[in-house]
Amino acid sequence: MSDQARVTLCIASCEFSKLCMSPIVIVFVMLMIILSLTNAAGCSVVLPRFSFMSHDEAFFFVGLGNFLWNFSSLFSFLSVCITIVSFSDEKKGAFRVLLTKPVYRRNVIGGKLFGILSFLFLMMAFTVSIFVSLIMVVYGGPGSLSELFLRSGSFVLLLFLNCSFSVGLSTFFCILLGKAEAMMASIAFIALEYLARTPWVPSFLGDLEIINPVSLYLSAFSCGINQNLYSTSIPYLSWASHALPYVVLMVAEVVVITLINCTIFNKEEL
Repeated sequence: MSDQARVTLCIASCEFSKLCMSPIVIVFVMLMIILSLTNAAGCSVVLPRFSFMSHDEAFFFVGLGNFLWNFSSLFSFLSVCITIVSFSDEKKGAFRVLLTKPVYRRNVIGGKLFGILSFLFLMMAFTVSIFVSLIMVVYGGPGSLSELFLRSGSFVLLLFLNCSFSVGLSTFFCILLGKAEAMMASIAFIALEYLARTPWVPSFLGDLEIINPVSLYLSAFSCGINQNLYSTSIPYLSWASHALPYVVLMVAEVVVITLINCTIFNKEEL
């Protein structure tokens, strides 16, 4: 492993450790625990009323499907906040005193992105696991655990890719703007992404609406009216074949924004 790769991994490790103790993250975890308990209490009352559905259909489509928007918006906001707070250290040159080897800005950007994305993925997996586990406690689990792992795991993947673009975009704004301006620009962009999906706000992109990251995210999740990842009437492989092209485009957008961030500066030492 080269010295530059070691420096990047060191920065990623420091970033991951710092995020674990971040006040923003601690408040977010407390909020998600409260929401998971509230959601479980609601499911214990509401899900038995869906007697016209099978147990598994009510568990997936209603129990798990009802927090799609909450998860999407909350994790998008968390992604923006921790990215902007994280890159404020880079603006201050904090890594000059942490590392003795020459540190290039692209190492800092790459390391911070890797640390943030690793943390977000584990946070999403942990949070979804809590929500699912509590629903299983109050309502009972589905007949197939493999189906549960596949569908909930796929949701985590889609959410992660959507938030990865938010992280990349916030990083881009942090590089070009100040902390406050980057926060406002990032939140405004994400708000426009979601508003563009509402029927009362016409999209100015027309046929290019497909490049909207939120459109890709929701198009991958849903494959028709009342048919999505959590619809047990649709075999998982059928959903996966529908979602694959959108997932590829989501990955491509994340790669593009990451490459832009890592190459926007030359090898300038901090």
